[in-house]
Amino acid sequence: MTTTARHTSSGLRNRLADLPIRVKFTLVSVIITLAGLAIAAGVFLVHERQRAREELLRETLVLARVMGNNTTAALTFRDRDTANDILSAARGAAGVRSVALYDANRRLFASYRASAGCPLPSWEETAPDTHAFRGPVLCLSYTIRLDNENIGYLAICTGTETLRQRLARSAGLAGLVLLVSLLAAIALSWHLQQRVAKPILELAQAAGEVTGNQAYTQVIPPAGNDEIGVLVSNFNTMIERIRTREEALRANARILEDYQERLRSMAAELVAAEERERRALAEALHDSVCQTLAVAKLQVECLLGKEDPSTDRAAPLTRSRDLLMQAIVEARGLIGQLSPRVLYDVGLDAALDHLADQIEDRYGLNVRVQNDDGDDTPIVDDLRVLIYRAVQELLMNVVKHAGATQAEVTLRRRDGRMEVAVADNGSGFQRPAAHLTPNERGGFGLFSIRERVRYVGGELTVDSSPGQGARIRMVVPLPLPADGDAAQPPAPGSGATTPAR
Repeated sequence: MTTTARHTSSGLRNRLADLPIRVKFTLVSVIITLAGLAIAAGVFLVHERQRAREELLRETLVLARVMGNNTTAALTFRDRDTANDILSAARGAAGVRSVALYDANRRLFASYRASAGCPLPSWEETAPDTHAFRGPVLCLSYTIRLDNENIGYLAICTGTETLRQRLARSAGLAGLVLLVSLLAAIALSWHLQQRVAKPILELAQAAGEVTGNQAYTQVIPPAGNDEIGVLVSNFNTMIERIRTREEALRANARILEDYQERLRSMAAELVAAEERERRALAEALHDSVCQTLAVAKLQVECLLGKEDPSTDRAAPLTRSRDLLMQAIVEARGLIGQLSPRVLYDVGLDAALDHLADQIEDRYGLNVRVQNDDGDDTPIVDDLRVLIYRAVQELLMNVVKHAGATQAEVTLRRRDGRMEVAVADNGSGFQRPAAHLTPNERGGFGLFSIRERVRYVGGELTVDSSPGQGARIRMVVPLPLPADGDAAQPPAPGSGATTPAR
């Protein structure tokens, strides 16, 4: 029972908490009014009942005195008939049910009954000069005296029907007053509580607009100087401050975005200039140093061909030729790292294949390059450089950090966009977002790749989980190459990137 009552009370409180505030105000007003009226009605009915009983007692006592005084002579002269006649006069009094006259020895001397079913009040039940309400009957006793001597006792029983009727009329009147007052209280409360509830409702609506639509232009009209007025004023002040800070944040965000855009542009121009310098340096090394080394190697081979291999001069020439061949190989490797000539001369697919072979030869990572669309349309140089450098850095990250044995580079062109994905079977990582910030060593990293990709209008996504490898996906738009663009070096702001330091 206790648990059920607790659940019922909790459910009632929850339902009350969900009611609109206007209904709550009305309920509070009605409950208070109803409680006050109920107490007043109860006090009124108790007072009316007490007053009615006192009036009934007073009327009965007056009747008992009159009848007692009238029966003095009959008691003195022992005239029973006269006594009965006097008592029979009680039939004219409303509510009298029975009257009994006892002599000084407390023996019944005369009596009167309104009907045969009405019992006489016995002396044993009625003490002298007392009264008692016994259910629907008032029983009263009166001592008859003559010359200060008790000559008899009169007991009278009167019905309380008039008392009940009076109380019923009073209760009906109280109920009518209670109902009318309650209806008036409901009407007045519903009308007057708008002055209290309206500012609160406006405040709730404005707060909903602020939290839901971030509308910081909501202003609530002043609602006086009470607590609600202070609350409304504080809310308006808070909204004004929030709006001011929001405008300042938007202005700062625009300034920051402009700075970021300028930084991206400057970084892209710097990278493009660096790429051009790399390419120029690679071409200079190829055209000067490598050609000089090749000529020197041919001259040494010519000298070596004229010498007898058994002579002492043949060995130094052989060592010189081998050193020249090693220098040529190393120079070509450096040229390839500075600027892969195959990227400009053959294309992106061939450059990525060459990069995959280099990584497999140097680090043992099996890299497979796959072009799913087979589209051989040339790509402008700046975008080719961006894709190549990004793939190069991602593969080096796989070599350094993933502990993978296989990697796959996939290229696909769809609807004027190039999609490049680098996937591996390595250890993966837990929080991809953490890898999209610059690392402490200042390397290229995913952050720089993402910034370069965003600068050219593309996007980068990371899909990885511990033990499940990683897949980095880049999507960049494909600009239509103009005449001669494929042979041009990257333009400033191209988004080309640099390898890791």
